[in-house]
Amino acid sequence: MRAVAYTACNRPDLLVIIGRFGSGFQCVFCFQRLRRMWYGYPAPVLAPCGVVRWFEGAKWSIVKMFTAALLGYCRAVAGINWEPCVMNLTYAVALLVGPKELEIDRSNDLLDAIGGCEPARCRMVVIDDSPEDRMLKDRLRFPRQVEPEFVKFNRPRRVGFKEAKGVCGNSLLGFQWIARHAPEAAFGMKIDTDALVIAPFAQKLAREFDAAPSIGVLGANTRTPEGHDRDIKRNAGLMKRLHARPIDMLHPISLINYLKDWWRGGPVSTIRKHLTEAVIAGYEYGENCLGGAYAIRQSCLAEMNQRGYLDRPEYWTPIDVPEELMMHMYARAAGFGLKNYVSPGEVFGIRFIGLPFELQELLDRGYSIIHSVKNDKRYGESEVREFFRAHRLKGLIGATSDRNPEVPEDYARLG
Repeated sequence: MRAVAYTACNRPDLLVIIGRFGSGFQCVFCFQRLRRMWYGYPAPVLAPCGVVRWFEGAKWSIVKMFTAALLGYCRAVAGINWEPCVMNLTYAVALLVGPKELEIDRSNDLLDAIGGCEPARCRMVVIDDSPEDRMLKDRLRFPRQVEPEFVKFNRPRRVGFKEAKGVCGNSLLGFQWIARHAPEAAFGMKIDTDALVIAPFAQKLAREFDAAPSIGVLGANTRTPEGHDRDIKRNAGLMKRLHARPIDMLHPISLINYLKDWWRGGPVSTIRKHLTEAVIAGYEYGENCLGGAYAIRQSCLAEMNQRGYLDRPEYWTPIDVPEELMMHMYARAAGFGLKNYVSPGEVFGIRFIGLPFELQELLDRGYSIIHSVKNDKRYGESEVREFFRAHRLKGLIGATSDRNPEVPEDYARLG
């Protein structure tokens, strides 16, 4: 069977499929997602929600003309803009769930948003950052299109962090899993629990990666959605210190420790070696895409994996730098570049603190993923989440899986 699917940028609950079986059987089928189920329309009724018609023995040109008329009607009358997509598009996400109980609620709302906005298949690896087993398999609600895997990473808890949260090892483990267990994914993503999906994003990212083969990472690189330049001086200082030899001439024991680590191929010398390879490849200290949400193409992850960059997540557990500095240093070491994808109509409407625009304006500008919903000065977190949840439900888009169909009515704990 050969098939092409069309989805609406502004109506992710609609899907039109044009299929051809051999040379004598063609069909056009339209689906609409209502709540948790996809429904096909088996009657040729022109309506904004869709049209279905089976063609047996019809000319392929007739099917194409019928489909063109359907799409033209939807564009002209219903205000729906259609674009072609690949039916078997798969992406992957590394979800890092923090140790606080609140992070489970945030994760569920993020999963609810993914289920309501992005119909593409998702392979998701969940990294639980709690020292105790919180039974996340039973407490997280996964949409139908999300296939979860759970990985436990026991990082040391006695390390004090001043510059970051100490999740470099968690993030590296997540992308290691994606590179080794989800090779069919077009790209891998890290989405923070204080980020939120508000519109489809997978096709946009796949199309942008296809158009720029040398780009390994898409996100907020050098520019914010408002058009401001990002200041990476602090990040540059962190990576320079990490690359420097950790020898203090006033403390001779530091030289002995360094030589031991170098001889054994330990964490310090290994990370310094990787940084040297990145600098040789053109890496500039501190360059990164903002860690709230970003995407890495699969071929970039495969190259990282082949070079051994993903082998030892535990080496990064005591390193006090933001995880995005690590991941994007490795992208540069693997020979790929970073690119801004924060303009209107693109995916990432994100900034470090708060949201870049008013809530409705984020929708009007066509962003797909926003950050951060938890510390905006204009809106409380529960207000932001309720606004976009109402937007999802208004489009009659399902949110949760049949395994746990309840939709939480009260997000008071997120306020």
